Order: sequence, then structure tokens, then C-alpha cells
Amino acid sequence: MPVSGRPAGEVTGLCRYLPGVTRGLAENGLLEVIPDRAPRWLGRPTDKPRLRQVGERLNAEHDARLRLTGDDFCRLGDIAYERDGRDEPELVRLRDLAAEMGVHLVWSNVHVHLAESVPDKGAAVLQMAAELGLDPRAIVTIGDAPNDAGLFVGGRFGATVGTADIAGQCSTCPRPCIHHPGPRGRRLRRDGRGRPRGRGRRGVRAPTREKSPVRETRRWLRRSQAFAARSTERGSAATIRGDLAAFVLCRGA
Repeated sequence: MPVSGRPAGEVTGLCRYLPGVTRGLAENGLLEVIPDRAPRWLGRPTDKPRLRQVGERLNAEHDARLRLTGDDFCRLGDIAYERDGRDEPELVRLRDLAAEMGVHLVWSNVHVHLAESVPDKGAAVLQMAAELGLDPRAIVTIGDAPNDAGLFVGGRFGATVGTADIAGQCSTCPRPCIHHPGPRGRRLRRDGRGRPRGRGRRGVRAPTREKSPVRETRRWLRRSQAFAARSTERGSAATIRGDLAAFVLCRGA
């Protein structure tokens, strides 16, 4: 299920055309979208004109130079601006200024968002899980930027995975997140004794463990990386969009 900072209109398109995807969360968890249904607010509807006024004040009074995204026309709940290469110190400065005006500012790798409350994709996923009768421990969340901080909160889900981009940005996340660097130079698939899975010392095949969301996610990531590498070698235009990298995998969904 995609959990995106993109507008409701764009996430609706993802849900319609991605195989096996029937619903999604848009605008950093503000809205649930299901094809052929009106988007549903998961929280209190926001006052977009007020958010727009804050953006205009930041431009006029603090030389923020914020530029509205081209998809603003299909956004229902938040205001988004192009990041335009801004570094973290500048984004933190703008976040503090927005907070003085009573608005929360958060960013992804491509956009800067203004919202009336702290964006929390994780809370939106938990709400959806409760409504669908899904165990949060069977959910794996994946994200790549500070606007995904709600997906990284410890104890919420069975496992959480961050791309390499997030490792150096945890200190700027609006909510506390966990950071455990992954293993380097080692096989990811091991049995309980630390030996590579396969045949043991006496030629006896190690018992196969029950599938877990973490191992399934690792396998999916390896296959995705291999696909991207093959596509590049063939000169294909296929890429993995970093700004759409936040989503959840759920066993039994």
C-alpha cells in the first residue's frame, strides 16, 4: 500500500494501475484513497487558505523563495512546495519560522510541506490496520525521508526499513525514529546459528523457517535492485522513484 506525500489525485492513479494495490494513503497520511470512491479524511480537514498564507508570509518576510508544486491543483489537505535543492540547515530554519506561525513544516527528498498538525504516516497506517483487522506486527514499513518519520517509530510495526537516504536525517525528523545500520558485506539469509542457510556440516539441510515480513522485504529489495540494474544495462527508462518510496507491506492483507 503506498503511503505518500503526493496528492490524493496522484495516489489514486497508483492504486488503480499498480498490480495488487487497492488503496493508499495520500498527502502524508491525511487522506485514504480508493479508486472510484471519494477520498476520505483520516483526521480533521485542513484549512488550505491559511496554509497558503503562511507560505506567502515566509516568502515575503523571510526570503523563503518557496515555489508551489505543479500538482497543487489536486491536493486536498496540504500545501507543497518544490524543495529546489535546499539543504537541511535551510529547511530547519524554515521549519522553525513556520512553527512560530502555528504551522508544521516537513520535507521529503523533493518537496516541502506545510500542515496544520505534525504529519504522521505511521498513525494513519495504524488506523487503517485497525479498521481492516490487521495485526501491526505483520506490517513492514519502508521510507526514505523525514516526512516518513511516523513509519520509523519503534514498537509500532513488525519491522521498519529506511533507505540509505534516511540514515543522516534522523535528527531532523519531526518524531523520534530508530536507526540500526544494516549489515555490510554479509549474507542476509542466515539460520539461527549464524551459518548461511543450506546444507549443514553433515549434509543435512537446515530447517526452513516460517516466512517473516522482514525476510520477505529484504528479498523484494534485492529483486528490485537487480531489476533496476538490468533496466539500466538495457538503456530502459525504468527507475525507482525516491519520492514514492514510502509504502507498507502486510502479510495476509
